[in-house]
Amino acid sequence: MTVTSRGLIVLAEDQDSLRKLYRDVLEAHGFSVFTANNGEQAIQLCTSNTPKLVVLDIMMPGMDGIEACGRIRRILGSAVPIIFLSSLDTRETVRACLEAGGDDYIIKSESLAKLVERVEFWTRPKTPHARERRREVLTSARDALAKPQAELATRQLKLAEGSAPTIQNDDVLLKVSRIVALARALASPDFGNSHADQVFMLGYLTGSVEFWAQRMPEVKRRFDEYLRAALRDTGIVDKAQGDKLISALVEYVNERTFKSGRTAGRREAGEAENGTGPFEPLALREFEESRREAEGRREAEGRR
Repeated sequence: MTVTSRGLIVLAEDQDSLRKLYRDVLEAHGFSVFTANNGEQAIQLCTSNTPKLVVLDIMMPGMDGIEACGRIRRILGSAVPIIFLSSLDTRETVRACLEAGGDDYIIKSESLAKLVERVEFWTRPKTPHARERRREVLTSARDALAKPQAELATRQLKLAEGSAPTIQNDDVLLKVSRIVALARALASPDFGNSHADQVFMLGYLTGSVEFWAQRMPEVKRRFDEYLRAALRDTGIVDKAQGDKLISALVEYVNERTFKSGRTAGRREAGEAENGTGPFEPLALREFEESRREAEGRREAEGRR
């Protein structure tokens, strides 16, 4: 396989759907990704290749991420960063992984945009910022372990209840998030900075969730939860901004930008689910291009 200019990533994740999701998103951002479903396979890939970054799930069948990290360090040395994928309730394990030689960790419930951001950070040339980041990570893990056990138990109970859909526990949200992540990769890095982009994205997500709500009663019943979770996973707005956008939904439904996004979201969700060949969600890029063309025309007219 030819490695792209952004470099090779070895990614180990035992859950098939997540492994494919992470691979597709990172490849859409220009990386080559070799995947493994356990620690042994990850070591084999690192023995026969020199990756720019290694991403390890902590809990895997057979050899887990902790043991794999130590062995990969002996193969590749300290020059190649290793980051871990962690569930919210495994901070103690995270600390063990970092102390075994890892550089960073990503909580699986964070947005896919956060995953891409962290991967891009660690695949840049090493700087003092990388060392600072590692110190921050270790401090964060230790602080989490210092919390009262009752507080940790309460948080774990909430997680066990599965109060909100995530890409780890819900196939519909995983599919929606995958399409949006690919669509964002095809748009410019600046997509989402303008209010128009955010309204179009809100419409796009509404249409995507509606596609599934028409087919699954559970999604229809929990429509608001799915929409909020999907918006969170885009990474273009923080929680407060996302809540503000959704609370103003009734104000946007009749706007042309929202309606255009809604139609595109329904269409591309259907194409992704029912298509048989490669699928490229182009709606965000096309909207961005048309918006910029319109802005250019207005500027030209203003100069006349």
